[in-house]
Amino acid sequence: MKRRLVLASVLVALLLAAAPISSQEVLLRQDGRITASSERLPDGTPVQWHTIASPGDTLIQVHAVSVDFPIELLVEVPGRSREYARAEMGSAMLSLSVPGSGTIRVGVAAATPGEQGGYSLRIEASAPAIPLTLDRPEAGVLQPSGPAGARQVLYRYTGRAGEMVRIQLSSRDFDTFLTVIDDAGQVAENDDAFSDGHESTTDSELMHFFPDAGTLLIQAGSWGGYGSGRFSVLVSPVSVETTHTPGRRLAEDEVVTGLMTPVDERFDGRRAQRYTIAVTAGQEVDILMRSSEFDAYLIAESPSGRRYEDDDSGGGLDAQLVFTAGESGVWTVYAASFGSQPSGTYTIRYVSRAARPVVQRFSGQLREQGFRHGSRVFQVHTFSTDAGADYRVDLRSEEFDTYLVVLDGAGMPVAENDDFGMSTDSRVEFRSAGGTYSVLAGAFSGTPPGRYEIEIRR
Repeated sequence: MKRRLVLASVLVALLLAAAPISSQEVLLRQDGRITASSERLPDGTPVQWHTIASPGDTLIQVHAVSVDFPIELLVEVPGRSREYARAEMGSAMLSLSVPGSGTIRVGVAAATPGEQGGYSLRIEASAPAIPLTLDRPEAGVLQPSGPAGARQVLYRYTGRAGEMVRIQLSSRDFDTFLTVIDDAGQVAENDDAFSDGHESTTDSELMHFFPDAGTLLIQAGSWGGYGSGRFSVLVSPVSVETTHTPGRRLAEDEVVTGLMTPVDERFDGRRAQRYTIAVTAGQEVDILMRSSEFDAYLIAESPSGRRYEDDDSGGGLDAQLVFTAGESGVWTVYAASFGSQPSGTYTIRYVSRAARPVVQRFSGQLREQGFRHGSRVFQVHTFSTDAGADYRVDLRSEEFDTYLVVLDGAGMPVAENDDFGMSTDSRVEFRSAGGTYSVLAGAFSGTPPGRYEIEIRR
């Protein structure tokens, strides 16, 4: 009994500390109870549901406390994935933006299986979203975080069909975090935008395309909820002439401009735009994707489903795939982003050429005994090179994560690589000074038993 009284005192203090400020409206204050007869979630956890009508384009804060069990909160907003908050003790809180209409469901469940008992639930709405006007900066102040969680300021912008806009959140006082939610409930987020020189900043930026007229909810916050101070939010028009259409066939050496937005299709968990290329087996394929506004990511898939992927091989945050095609036919290329929610323009270019001839092949098996270089043990293969010639060395294995090093005639390393093209194989390219070079074949970790193959092209 003493433990429950102490815990109750702590929870009362939490509720008082998180009491609504003058600009908030209490939408629901209700007591409930989890019992054996409560509705069940798919995993069997008992839950009590509460419903409210959306208070309009605004932020809501949901608080639940219990002296009987640790709480799990579940919030369902129309058109979105269910959101969760879990607390090891008896107080759980969740803050989120909601659309202008619809019914919101809030569930209270026990975070620990088998627990039952009473709880108190409170749902509050902040001030309505502030309307934004195109090309007119809006200044704001982010208050320090409090017991109820991170402070945010909510805005809204209504766009017309076919309109493209850029949303920018900037501050000299804190590291910004920008969240944008469209009418369909799709959420896009950005922490650090890129400058023109590919440098990351502490400001935030997203682009949005309106396929139909609609309203965006724009949430200004700080990274991790830790920052406070003055900020500015700006919605500006974007005029980009893109040449991308879904499934467009890329012609040889053609440069196509695309615009990635949060409404693009998803492929393998990423926002992506789809192209096709005609490929002949044995040809070397070279695909380059560049962007100054997000971290480019490339995926190429053969007709049989074999996939090549790359993040940063194009230099900086650009992506480049170079490989020898193993089959002929129409390949699919996805221009994507390393992050899951990109916004911005990019260019993509595709060329093919006769594959470089193979000048040497080796095969072998990793052994515990071998040549030690750094912290790894390698198997060594040597080959003759011509001065001024460019070489590419590939180390492949289906049995372990490879690690490749090339040494010149003096035994000095000229190139090394762990993973190439988002695979566990390795590739290096270098220009030879002439003489005999050594290829070191090893594993990223340890000396696992397994066979490997080396292919050297010039």
